[in-house]
Amino acid sequence: MQVEEIQSKAVNFLRFPFMVGVVLLHNPVPLYFRSRDIHLDIFYDLFSSIIPVFIVPFFFFISGYFFFNKPGFGTKVYFEKIGKRAKTLLVPYVFWTAAWLVAYYLLYNSPLVGGFLGKGREYSVRYILEAFWCSLVPDALRAPPGNPTILPEIGQFWYLRDLMCVLIWSPVLHYFIKRIGVIFVIILGLAWLAGLRIPCLGDRGLSLLALFFVSGGAWFGIKQKNFLSGFLTLRHSIFILYPLSLAAALLLLYCSDYGVFSIALRISILCAIPFFVNFVALLFEKKHLKDTPFLSSAAFLVFALHQPWILLFFRKLFLKNTVTMSCGNGLFYYCLYPVLVIAICLPLHYLLRRFLPRLNNLLTGGR
Repeated sequence: MQVEEIQSKAVNFLRFPFMVGVVLLHNPVPLYFRSRDIHLDIFYDLFSSIIPVFIVPFFFFISGYFFFNKPGFGTKVYFEKIGKRAKTLLVPYVFWTAAWLVAYYLLYNSPLVGGFLGKGREYSVRYILEAFWCSLVPDALRAPPGNPTILPEIGQFWYLRDLMCVLIWSPVLHYFIKRIGVIFVIILGLAWLAGLRIPCLGDRGLSLLALFFVSGGAWFGIKQKNFLSGFLTLRHSIFILYPLSLAAALLLLYCSDYGVFSIALRISILCAIPFFVNFVALLFEKKHLKDTPFLSSAAFLVFALHQPWILLFFRKLFLKNTVTMSCGNGLFYYCLYPVLVIAICLPLHYLLRRFLPRLNNLLTGGR
């Protein structure tokens, strides 16, 4: 197979397992079972706080690559691309957020389940408007270093929000990448590694994380280079460096201050993207993997539904009395959450594709 074909197969294959990784990143169980067993703490930290944090940067990277990978970038091309991204990003963003606001109100005011769910939020015009852009301020320790700390109502949609904002400014990125090339990307990368933030806008749609990784992918696209070709030159070294970076990040999480750990974690993110692309590409080269188009197309539904839709009921059903639960219970529920998400999303995706394809296109942005 040609490099371009392997790259395409690798990216499409990775969409679904990476979305499962996002589910683990948002797994609520570690919050309820923290500091009971050091071995479980290490396990939770590794699989929910360290390994999966590279996934959103990866999607920023490939989004930048595919946005810029066609030659030419005039005014007409720009507005055509923005129009397409409005359908794939903005429409599902608005739809899912509005649907959650309506569902949340109905659920918490329902005589059947309102008492079970507890007291809901009071709705106001300000609350509704903020829900679409910047309403949630999570615990800083739960937000991976470099991620925005002010989120829309559906927390994981900060990825869509920031991607839309960066793509609106894509002519500026294109100008600087064409003018000064990879130096522009390196400057953004050093700023991100240093933990810098753009004042005010950095937490509300224009994060350095998004700017850096979109620009990284954009550089490959503008230069008409397959990023897999660049990653192949790192294949042997990255298979050693990434595990070492993971070990360093885990060690520093427990043995150093948060600032040092944050830098180590960002370095592991830089190593993770070429590691996983190379690993999956290698499996395709040796014909150990096959295309999984159904799972790839289901990835967005997993992304959109796992929280708060499924998470709300999971917490209420399984995590109400965690004080009396054992560490074994915690590990069971930790594994149950992603299994439950997959068990709900895959049949739903099949039914939507089979019987309601137009609705499926609306929910997933045509993916």
